[in-house]
Amino acid sequence: MAAWLVAGGVLIAASGRVPEVLGSYGSGFVLLGGMLAAALYVARRRGLLLFLGLIRTVSSLPGMRAFQPAIIRADRLRVWRSAHLAVGILAAVPLWWHVRAARGGLVEEVLLWTVLVVLLTGVLGGLLQYLMPLSMMFLPEREVRTRDVKERRRELYVNAEEKILGRSEELVEAYLAAIRPTLETDTAWPRLLEATVRRSEPSALAQAGTWRAREDLDEEDAKTFDELTALATKKTQLDLNLFHLQLSAGWLEVHSVAVLLTGGLVVLHLVAVLYFGGL
Repeated sequence: MAAWLVAGGVLIAASGRVPEVLGSYGSGFVLLGGMLAAALYVARRRGLLLFLGLIRTVSSLPGMRAFQPAIIRADRLRVWRSAHLAVGILAAVPLWWHVRAARGGLVEEVLLWTVLVVLLTGVLGGLLQYLMPLSMMFLPEREVRTRDVKERRRELYVNAEEKILGRSEELVEAYLAAIRPTLETDTAWPRLLEATVRRSEPSALAQAGTWRAREDLDEEDAKTFDELTALATKKTQLDLNLFHLQLSAGWLEVHSVAVLLTGGLVVLHLVAVLYFGGL
């Protein structure tokens, strides 16, 4: 993929007169071809059996058996994802050519912005897909489904409430002041983003200020308070876990909507060009 990106940089640097040579139609068809090539990744993901059958057919052709291992390695989703990202980024080059060579109206302006959103969210998604698993490895508390995270947070809250039943007034007040707010509310996303970027364990978010609430407790209550603090720490870790899951899925929702909107606008754009170009 790196080689493709370098090639894209060379194209950008050397393509000063390309828009004039290709014209608006030529650059538009090059851009459309890049979009369709990038869309093959979606077809590969959703048409697994179809592509497996295609690979089996190609591999069985005379003279192709020797290349079967290479074809199978090239068909891995990781390779397809890298190619999808590289082709999508390189599509910015013919997009630049097309914008320079052609002028449009409102539909074209909106189409340009939706294409840019597709490119930006695609790059962001690629970074998240590669970097987020590394960041999540630093979490002691990890779940892979959103509902599991929420269920575990609820269990922590119930467990904490049970620990203070029938205990001293001092412990209850310390719990209400320093622990329950952490268990009841979601950790602010800027703090979670900071912990993600730094790859730090967010226990400090739950432990800040708890030492003051612990000072006036006797030995038995202090021990229980430490257990409650540990529950609050696990809760902030689960908050970070949930933030990672939502972040890794949220970009795809925006990306998918932008792709669908772009597809519709491309159809409108082509219809308008063919209609008015034929007059």
